[in-house]
Amino acid sequence: MATRAAATGEGRNARVWAVVSCIPRGRVATYRQVAQLAGIEGPSGARQVGYALAALDVEHIVVCGHSHCGAMTALIDPKSAEGLPAVEDWLSHAAATRRLVKDNYPDHGPAELLNVTIQENVLIQLENLRTHPLVASRLASRRLRLHGWVYKIETGEVFTFHPDTGQFEPVRDFEPEIRPRQTSNLASVL
Repeated sequence: MATRAAATGEGRNARVWAVVSCIPRGRVATYRQVAQLAGIEGPSGARQVGYALAALDVEHIVVCGHSHCGAMTALIDPKSAEGLPAVEDWLSHAAATRRLVKDNYPDHGPAELLNVTIQENVLIQLENLRTHPLVASRLASRRLRLHGWVYKIETGEVFTFHPDTGQFEPVRDFEPEIRPRQTSNLASVL
Protein backbone atom coordinates (compact mmCIF):
# COMPACT_ATOMS: atom_id res chain seq x y z
CA MET A 1 0.00 0.00 0.00
CA ALA A 2 1.26 3.49 -0.83
CA THR A 3 2.07 5.86 2.00
CA ARG A 4 -0.67 8.29 2.92
CA ALA A 5 -0.05 11.34 5.04
CA ALA A 6 -1.86 14.22 6.67
CA ALA A 7 -0.33 17.57 7.44
CA THR A 8 -1.59 20.35 9.66
CA GLY A 9 -0.36 23.89 9.31
CA GLU A 10 -1.17 27.14 7.59
CA GLY A 11 -1.18 27.82 3.86
CA ARG A 12 2.06 27.06 2.11
CA ASN A 13 3.69 25.22 5.03
CA ALA A 14 0.93 22.60 4.97
CA ARG A 15 2.09 21.77 1.44
CA VAL A 16 5.76 21.47 2.41
CA TRP A 17 5.17 17.82 3.34
CA ALA A 18 4.26 16.85 -0.23
CA VAL A 19 7.33 18.53 -1.69
CA VAL A 20 9.89 17.28 0.83
CA SER A 21 8.54 13.75 1.13
CA CYS A 22 8.06 13.25 -2.64
CA ILE A 23 4.75 11.54 -1.99
CA PRO A 24 2.65 11.59 -5.18
CA ARG A 25 -0.23 14.01 -5.55
CA GLY A 26 -3.43 12.68 -4.02
CA ARG A 27 -1.62 10.95 -1.18
CA VAL A 28 -1.43 13.97 1.15
CA ALA A 29 -4.41 15.37 3.03
CA THR A 30 -3.79 18.84 4.43
CA TYR A 31 -5.59 20.30 7.41
CA ARG A 32 -4.85 24.00 7.51
CA GLN A 33 -5.13 25.65 10.89
CA VAL A 34 -4.11 29.03 12.25
CA ALA A 35 -1.26 28.61 14.76
CA GLN A 36 -0.93 24.93 13.74
CA LEU A 37 -3.34 24.08 16.54
CA ALA A 38 -4.03 20.39 16.30
CA GLY A 39 -7.71 21.16 16.80
CA ILE A 40 -8.44 18.45 19.30
CA GLU A 41 -10.13 21.10 21.47
CA GLY A 42 -12.93 21.55 18.93
CA PRO A 43 -15.15 19.16 17.00
CA SER A 44 -13.89 20.29 13.58
CA GLY A 45 -10.29 19.32 14.31
CA ALA A 46 -11.26 16.02 15.88
CA ARG A 47 -13.35 15.20 12.80
CA GLN A 48 -10.48 16.11 10.47
CA VAL A 49 -8.06 13.84 12.33
CA GLY A 50 -10.61 11.04 12.59
CA TYR A 51 -11.42 11.22 8.88
CA ALA A 52 -7.76 11.25 7.88
CA LEU A 53 -7.10 8.14 9.93
CA ALA A 54 -10.30 6.15 9.42
CA ALA A 55 -11.27 7.02 5.84
CA LEU A 56 -7.91 7.87 4.29
CA ASP A 57 -5.84 5.48 6.40
CA VAL A 58 -2.99 7.97 6.80
CA GLU A 59 0.26 6.59 8.17
CA HIS A 60 1.95 9.91 9.00
CA ILE A 61 0.72 13.14 10.54
CA VAL A 62 2.93 16.20 10.25
CA VAL A 63 2.45 19.33 12.31
CA CYS A 64 4.31 22.04 10.41
CA GLY A 65 4.94 25.48 11.86
CA HIS A 66 6.65 28.32 10.01
CA SER A 67 8.95 31.24 10.61
CA HIS A 68 7.46 34.69 11.26
CA CYS A 69 4.14 33.17 12.40
CA GLY A 70 1.74 35.99 13.20
CA ALA A 71 -0.32 33.82 15.52
CA MET A 72 2.74 32.91 17.59
CA THR A 73 3.72 36.58 17.65
CA ALA A 74 0.29 37.37 19.08
CA LEU A 75 0.66 34.52 21.56
CA ILE A 76 3.82 35.98 23.13
CA ASP A 77 2.77 39.62 22.58
CA PRO A 78 -0.97 39.75 23.30
CA LYS A 79 -1.04 43.50 22.60
CA SER A 80 -0.56 42.70 18.90
CA ALA A 81 -3.98 40.97 18.91
CA GLU A 82 -5.85 43.66 20.85
CA GLY A 83 -9.15 44.45 19.21
CA LEU A 84 -9.24 41.02 17.56
CA PRO A 85 -11.44 39.02 19.94
CA ALA A 86 -11.68 36.00 17.63
CA VAL A 87 -7.87 35.77 17.46
CA GLU A 88 -7.55 36.17 21.22
CA ASP A 89 -10.16 33.45 21.73
CA TRP A 90 -8.50 31.08 19.25
CA LEU A 91 -5.08 31.56 20.83
CA SER A 92 -6.50 30.55 24.20
CA HIS A 93 -6.10 27.01 22.82
CA ALA A 94 -2.33 27.61 22.79
CA ALA A 95 -2.18 28.52 26.49
CA ALA A 96 0.16 25.58 27.18
CA THR A 97 2.65 26.93 24.64
CA ARG A 98 2.47 30.43 26.17
CA ARG A 99 3.08 29.05 29.68
CA LEU A 100 5.92 26.74 28.65
CA VAL A 101 7.73 29.54 26.81
CA LYS A 102 7.20 32.03 29.64
CA ASP A 103 8.53 29.58 32.25
CA ASN A 104 11.47 28.16 30.28
CA TYR A 105 12.78 30.96 28.04
CA PRO A 106 12.79 34.12 30.21
CA ASP A 107 16.08 35.51 28.89
CA HIS A 108 15.48 35.21 25.13
CA GLY A 109 15.26 38.31 22.94
CA PRO A 110 12.14 38.92 20.79
CA ALA A 111 13.30 37.19 17.58
CA GLU A 112 14.73 34.15 19.36
CA LEU A 113 11.67 33.95 21.62
CA LEU A 114 9.37 33.88 18.57
CA ASN A 115 11.45 31.11 17.01
CA VAL A 116 11.38 28.86 20.07
CA THR A 117 7.67 29.61 20.55
CA ILE A 118 7.00 28.33 17.02
CA GLN A 119 9.01 25.19 17.72
CA GLU A 120 7.50 24.52 21.15
CA ASN A 121 4.00 25.01 19.75
CA VAL A 122 4.61 22.32 17.13
CA LEU A 123 5.70 19.92 19.88
CA ILE A 124 2.75 20.75 22.13
CA GLN A 125 0.32 20.25 19.24
CA LEU A 126 1.84 16.82 18.65
CA GLU A 127 1.15 16.03 22.31
CA ASN A 128 -2.43 17.25 21.81
CA LEU A 129 -2.80 14.87 18.86
CA ARG A 130 -1.81 11.96 21.10
CA THR A 131 -4.99 12.56 23.14
CA HIS A 132 -7.24 11.74 20.18
CA PRO A 133 -8.51 8.16 20.72
CA LEU A 134 -7.83 6.98 17.16
CA VAL A 135 -4.36 8.58 17.15
CA ALA A 136 -3.53 6.86 20.45
CA SER A 137 -4.73 3.52 19.10
CA ARG A 138 -2.82 3.83 15.83
CA LEU A 139 0.36 4.90 17.63
CA ALA A 140 0.09 1.92 19.99
CA SER A 141 -0.24 -0.47 17.05
CA ARG A 142 2.58 1.29 15.16
CA ARG A 143 0.26 2.13 12.27
CA LEU A 144 0.85 5.87 12.63
CA ARG A 145 3.87 8.14 12.95
CA LEU A 146 3.82 11.75 14.13
CA HIS A 147 6.28 14.34 12.81
CA GLY A 148 7.08 17.88 13.93
CA TRP A 149 8.41 20.26 11.30
CA VAL A 150 9.22 23.95 11.07
CA TYR A 151 9.41 25.63 7.67
CA LYS A 152 11.78 28.60 7.31
CA ILE A 153 9.96 30.70 4.73
CA GLU A 154 12.88 32.93 3.77
CA THR A 155 15.21 30.06 2.81
CA GLY A 156 12.80 27.22 2.05
CA GLU A 157 14.51 25.02 4.65
CA VAL A 158 12.50 22.48 6.63
CA PHE A 159 13.57 21.44 10.12
CA THR A 160 12.34 18.31 11.86
CA PHE A 161 12.34 17.52 15.55
CA HIS A 162 14.71 14.72 16.54
CA PRO A 163 13.76 13.23 19.91
CA ASP A 164 17.25 11.80 20.38
CA THR A 165 18.89 15.24 20.32
CA GLY A 166 15.89 17.22 21.59
CA GLN A 167 16.35 19.71 18.75
CA PHE A 168 14.93 20.65 15.38
CA GLU A 169 17.43 19.81 12.65
CA PRO A 170 17.39 20.22 8.86
CA VAL A 171 15.43 17.52 7.04
CA ARG A 172 17.84 15.22 5.26
CA ASP A 173 15.99 11.94 5.07
CA PHE A 174 12.60 10.94 6.33
CA GLU A 175 12.86 11.71 10.01
CA PRO A 176 12.33 9.56 13.10
CA GLU A 177 9.00 9.17 14.83
CA ILE A 178 8.19 11.78 17.46
CA ARG A 179 7.97 10.15 20.86
CA PRO A 180 6.95 11.86 24.09
CA ARG A 181 9.90 13.90 25.31
CA GLN A 182 11.34 15.34 28.44
CA THR A 183 11.13 19.14 28.58
CA SER A 184 14.36 20.73 27.44
CA ASN A 185 15.25 24.14 26.15
CA LEU A 186 15.30 24.26 22.36
CA ALA A 187 17.99 26.01 20.38
CA SER A 188 16.53 28.50 17.91
CA VAL A 189 16.79 27.10 14.36
CA LEU A 190 15.22 30.05 12.61
